[in-house]
Amino acid sequence: MLIIGSFAIIENLPNERIPKDIDLICSREEFLDIVEYTRLNLEVEKLQIKDSGAMIKAKNYIPLEVTFLGEGQFAESNKLLISLCKETKSKAIPYSCNMISCISYDMYALMKETHKYRKNSPHFLKTMNDLLLYHTQFNIEYFKYKYKDFYDLRCKETYNYSHPNLNQNKDTFFTDSVGYIYDHDCIHEAVKHLDKPAYKYYIEDSCEVKCSKEKFDKLPEIVKLYGVLEEVYVLALERALIPNKTEVNKAFDIALEKVCTSITSGWFREYAYNNYFKVKELYHDSFIDKFNSALMEGEIKLFKG
Repeated sequence: MLIIGSFAIIENLPNERIPKDIDLICSREEFLDIVEYTRLNLEVEKLQIKDSGAMIKAKNYIPLEVTFLGEGQFAESNKLLISLCKETKSKAIPYSCNMISCISYDMYALMKETHKYRKNSPHFLKTMNDLLLYHTQFNIEYFKYKYKDFYDLRCKETYNYSHPNLNQNKDTFFTDSVGYIYDHDCIHEAVKHLDKPAYKYYIEDSCEVKCSKEKFDKLPEIVKLYGVLEEVYVLALERALIPNKTEVNKAFDIALEKVCTSITSGWFREYAYNNYFKVKELYHDSFIDKFNSALMEGEIKLFKG
């Protein structure tokens, strides 16, 4: 059995961070032992069996969230994780009379690194803030190298969905499956900060969608930040503000998270993620006024699918 959540590293957490549950990897047989112990020694308030895990809560104690070893989305990486953490320290939990192994602090940080780009994660900002702390304490790149097999496998299991393919023309990239109403390039023109949309400073030669990292790296920092910011503005308009009349600040926050996780990939996503707070500082809700003005002036064309 292995404790893998924040309860395992509770002594390293800020004082205000109190774990809400105990995350544990164990076999189904081991979980039955936990249930029996809890029923004999504590008062069970809730017991729930899921497809590849379970939850038990005893009165006056935080819940125990269990993932069954070798099952579910992280079946293979969890087995590898158990083998890598055999020699780690142990800790007592109220649901067992035995000391249970805990994930090490450095491996805990590495696990956070493997799912920082996870799509639609309710823990997006929590993970980001944790990683800011871990990067000051650990050389994450070293642990990514040291535990490369685990890191690669965990990432593969985490990002089990595709990302946009930029190596195509815009007619196939921008399909009407999303429900586009207005031309994408026209929206970029409307919300630009410079003489042209920022992405045009680093678009690959003879390409309509794919961008050049070499060109991007040579740009001033503010142009790079505008590149991310404008993508967020356009996404917020296309996916939320135009079709759904979403509140503007909420639309921006959702779009920024998606640019940092699932709408983009590779080096651009990494830059967006690492500069999340800088982009947030540049945000101003006047971008929707710029769009509406361009629409009134007839500068925004309809989308042609």
